[in-house]
Amino acid sequence: MKKIGYLILIGIILLSGCSNQSRKAQTQVHEGTSKAANIQFTLPQEWTVWENAPEDSKGGEETGLLAENTLTGSSIRIQYEDLTAIKGGTLIRMEDYVRLYREKLMTSKEYTYSCTEAEEAELYQEVYYCFTAQVEETKARQHFYLRRIDDMIMVMTITLYGEDTLENVLEYGKSL
Repeated sequence: MKKIGYLILIGIILLSGCSNQSRKAQTQVHEGTSKAANIQFTLPQEWTVWENAPEDSKGGEETGLLAENTLTGSSIRIQYEDLTAIKGGTLIRMEDYVRLYREKLMTSKEYTYSCTEAEEAELYQEVYYCFTAQVEETKARQHFYLRRIDDMIMVMTITLYGEDTLENVLEYGKSL
């Protein structure tokens, strides 16, 4: 009986050590930095942060930062899309990319999105195209901020639940 207990304990120890090394949870340090986006977040203790540099990407999409409020489920996600991985992608105008991105959301088969029109806004000393979406099934409020960085598109999605507000979450960030 003791052998089985020891084997289970060893299995748990081994499994807990086999995590995805590119996304190490930072539970003691509550800062998240996306160097490519030139943004740093200093978050309260209830937030957990994962970082993964976009230069690790082999093409396509890559998550550069993910932070989640463990109490409410609200989150900040910074993703990058490598335009060189798309045929003709580097030629796309930002306005067209944003329009296509909104259309993709609104035609989703998984969720029902209602989106505002996109507009330009300054945030953390950069100009973004931004719009808001309401996800009917989950009651989530999502705020999208998109901008081009060389041959990549950066998309920052702030998803809010409950009493979390956009203003409070944006105050956690600053430009580097």
